[in-house]
Formats: sequence, C-alpha cells, structure tokens
Amino acid sequence: MRDNREIAGALDLRSEVGGKAGLTREFLTEKIWKPILIGHPWVCAANAGFYRYMHNMGFRSFGSLIDESFDLIDNHQDRIERFSKVIEDLCRQDLSAWLRASESICQYNRLHYLELVDQERATFARRFVDSVRIYIGRPRVS
Repeated sequence: MRDNREIAGALDLRSEVGGKAGLTREFLTEKIWKPILIGHPWVCAANAGFYRYMHNMGFRSFGSLIDESFDLIDNHQDRIERFSKVIEDLCRQDLSAWLRASESICQYNRLHYLELVDQERATFARRFVDSVRIYIGRPRVS
C-alpha cells in the first residue's frame, strides 16, 4: 500500500457531518465545495444519501472509479467501515491512471458549481425578500 501522504495530495478525503434532522436539504460546507471549485477529485464520508443528494443537485461523483455503495448504508459505523475499505482499495490502485480517469468528472463539477453560483446570485435577492415577507406575514412578490 502506498504512503498516505501520496493519496492525500492527489485526492481530497472529506467528511460532511451536516444532518438531515428536520431539514429539507443537506447542509453542505466548504469542505465539499473547495475541491469541487478547484477541480480536484474528492471522496466524502457523510450521512447516508449524501452522494444521492449531490447527484440530485446535478453533480457527478466517482462511481465509475470507486464503489460508492457505502452511501446506501444507514448504519453509521457500517458505512464508515465500508468507506475505509474503499479508501484502502484506492491506495492500491494506479493513482496516476485514477487521476486521469477522474479529470472529466472534476471539470464537469467545477463548471456545474459555477453555473449554480450564477443561478443563486440571480435569484437570491428575490427569495430573500419573499422569505422576509412570509416571516412578517405579508404576501410574496411575484
């Protein structure tokens, strides 16, 4: 198995611990956005369904390169154990070939992220005003 520093420099290993308790959306932090924005491959240990959520947002993950079935495991301990095995498998692969194979996914995700940011900028002010109006009991602006 290769040195952990080699894989750490080539791939972002992330954890997202934002929960779904009572929320209608996952809470995603800079931990996942940073590698996406810089066009770097990432693998994330997170709540069950995190990868599905990312796919629903239009992002691509690396399921063609790694086994992402850990995302379907509800039990946290079992999911982390499976995630650890995936990382061990990654450490045994030809890292250069893996990185080349991930390039198009990284490029797509970066461009998709920038598109989402543009969409958010275009609609944020209206949604914010609507939220405040709803909070204070006034009708929404069309």
